[in-house]
Amino acid sequence: MGYEVEANKYNFKCLLMTLASIEVLWMVAEVGLFVVEKKIIRTAVIPITIMYLVVISILLINGLDNKWVKYIIITTEILGIHIMGTMLTYHIVIFYGIPFLMAAHYQGKEISIYTLALSLIGMIFVVVLGYYVGICDLNMIAFTKDRMSSYGELAVIPIYSISWLTQLKVMAYFYFPRAIVLILFEIMTLSIAESGRKMQERNMIAEFESTHDEMT
Repeated sequence: MGYEVEANKYNFKCLLMTLASIEVLWMVAEVGLFVVEKKIIRTAVIPITIMYLVVISILLINGLDNKWVKYIIITTEILGIHIMGTMLTYHIVIFYGIPFLMAAHYQGKEISIYTLALSLIGMIFVVVLGYYVGICDLNMIAFTKDRMSSYGELAVIPIYSISWLTQLKVMAYFYFPRAIVLILFEIMTLSIAESGRKMQERNMIAEFESTHDEMT
């Protein structure tokens, strides 16, 4: 349980860093240095800020030594990143790996599988809702598949109408590739966790042998 409390402390700091990063991103957008419609980023940042502040307050009051803390921390991080991903679409892709890195601190398969399952479910909402309410991703809207020069300066890129067929294409071309990336993150997380467990076991054995030798 001791290493889990330590992991909670590390990941609690990650929550604070994520919140701080989101607030900085918001300020940059508000002053016009980040090319995003202010209404869109406000729609994401305001509820995320409230959620993070509530969770952080709960953790500060109740402490970090309860078994449910790790699930609260991981769930909050996934929800926060996925809400940002829904509104800011392609700007947030690299952030989806953060919850997996946080889960690796716990060195357990259960929390890693939970992280993967919740991320896969959340990604469905990111892709589908992001298509309608997020920043327009031309690759998703027009299904572009080549470099800009291949379309010509005055070329008209077709915008497909919203239909069940379009939604199937969106899921096929944008959800499943991202799902594969999430699964790769999971594999790396389990590998990191296994490496951490083995290192901890070696340290415990070395400490035991050292103590035993001193006693003899």
